[in-house]
Amino acid sequence: MEDSRIKKTGDCTLYVFGPARLLCGAKKRPARRKALALLYYLALEGPSRRETIADMLWNSPNSRANLRAEIYHLRYQVGIDLEKHQDLLLPPKSIGIDRNRAQNGIMEGLEGITPEFDAWLTRKRFELETMSTVISVQELAEKLLEDLPVPGLWVLSGPVGSGIKLIAQALARVLGLPFLEGDAPSQRALLYLEPPFEHAPPLELLLRWPSVLVIERPPFGEDPSLLLQLRASYPVERTRYIETPAMPFTTARKTLLQEYSFVEAARRYLSSHGRWELLEESLRANHDLPLRFRARYRIEARRLPRESRLALERLSICRCKIDNNMLELLGASQQIEELERRRWLIFDDGWRFADPVARRSLAYDLPTGLKRKYHEEAASLLEEEGRLLESAWHRSESGEEVDWRNAGRYAAEYSRAVLFDGLSPFDPPKEFVKIGRESALLMTVNTRGEGLEKDEEDWLILRPADSRGSVWLEWEEENAPMVLRLSGLVEAFSPQQGALEGRPPLELRVGEHTIAFAPVSHPTVLSDGSWLLPMSRLEYSFLIPAKKPLAISSRAAEIAARFRVNAYTLSPEGKDTEVLVVGRTINSPAPETLRAF
Repeated sequence: MEDSRIKKTGDCTLYVFGPARLLCGAKKRPARRKALALLYYLALEGPSRRETIADMLWNSPNSRANLRAEIYHLRYQVGIDLEKHQDLLLPPKSIGIDRNRAQNGIMEGLEGITPEFDAWLTRKRFELETMSTVISVQELAEKLLEDLPVPGLWVLSGPVGSGIKLIAQALARVLGLPFLEGDAPSQRALLYLEPPFEHAPPLELLLRWPSVLVIERPPFGEDPSLLLQLRASYPVERTRYIETPAMPFTTARKTLLQEYSFVEAARRYLSSHGRWELLEESLRANHDLPLRFRARYRIEARRLPRESRLALERLSICRCKIDNNMLELLGASQQIEELERRRWLIFDDGWRFADPVARRSLAYDLPTGLKRKYHEEAASLLEEEGRLLESAWHRSESGEEVDWRNAGRYAAEYSRAVLFDGLSPFDPPKEFVKIGRESALLMTVNTRGEGLEKDEEDWLILRPADSRGSVWLEWEEENAPMVLRLSGLVEAFSPQQGALEGRPPLELRVGEHTIAFAPVSHPTVLSDGSWLLPMSRLEYSFLIPAKKPLAISSRAAEIAARFRVNAYTLSPEGKDTEVLVVGRTINSPAPETLRAF
């Protein structure tokens, strides 16, 4: 009698978008609905316990028996063998998953199996439709694994909302290991332990763990004794420390933020500081500081002694660096050692919050009356010190009407120009030149600083609040004059704060000349000869003299820029182009070719 069972094959694919289906080669395999649901669940969730799947798909006294029957059906009628590991079912290695959006709908046809499975299906459709971080986290995991020992102890650290657990799960998937948490017998699996480690296996078992051991380091406080004991006893050559990186903006733009304009996508990205989990939750909640994460910060703060916690909350009103006078005013000078030791504050030419999202979260939850009182006290202190602009900012935060012009009388020229357009406009030197072919100068560029990305031909600069240092793009000087064309978009999300700090959103440096692009309504020249040009429409051409080093930089915080840089040679037979002339004395007689800006 001929065997009617379908032969096993390693060339099968589950399709996420469109009707739920399993194709092996080019042929559809006729799997039953619950068998297909089982395959999708394992493919999307990873290794899962038998009782979890049985209860979800049947929710009856015979759930385990029904699950065994479905596994039998998959093996002998569909040709798919499920891998097992003790009480776990693992995704079959013979099945791939296609996430390409070729059709509308997600896993259509699997509705109505059970209410529990419907709930999972609804959640998973939402995640796949708008929250595609699994793909990007998976790519990150693959890169990390290039330098990680297996077996080994991996200590993962990062700020709240950075997605440490998501990354650990992705590492397990790439390795093909079950993902286990807490108590577990000795077996080949990735064991994940997170604070407060109350249910962690004994140290002796962890030191003998035959596979990968992943420990999440708490974002605040001192390292727990379990982590210290592991670091002291585990072989150094098999130990790695990993700081979870921020999600690149280009990744977020292609997944979570694909439906937003550049400016709105950048605003949401910068608000989350590129943290995987925080961005995902803030989009779901439509709030920059979702309640779940504010609660996590408050829980962490409550682990501090009461006086230190209250001092930390008072300090949360300070966006700028905190000096000793402000510490004394806000009653935090006695607690500063504790707050630094617990990793809430760091010293960087003045004190500041180690996690700017923590500062925003604590300030957001401060009672209104207390917040107003602290701002008023800070404003009075700054007035006594002659820091009138900073004082005005605190008064405005307390709810007072502020005369910014009076506060800015003694401010730097840049601050006055940005806040009040208080400097006289000027017409930058301009003339017509003929440009030829595109120059190869820009093919070689040196870059440095965090917050810089490349997206095809465009450069991206994204700098969140409390950004330090600078971002630079630098090119070598050319032996002949050329025309530089700069086009794109710059957005300053807190122009007032940028003015207080005196840091333009974007700067072009040509030799000793500086051209800043800032939120001003008309071109302005400062006393040092630097130009301020409106950034509302970044579309400028500059005549660059020969043998002048060229750079574009940013020192500002809370800004996003997307721009393209092109360079052209000068040619007598080329195309007429109007350019701004860099380096010409501004108050010299203008040539006849100049026109009004």
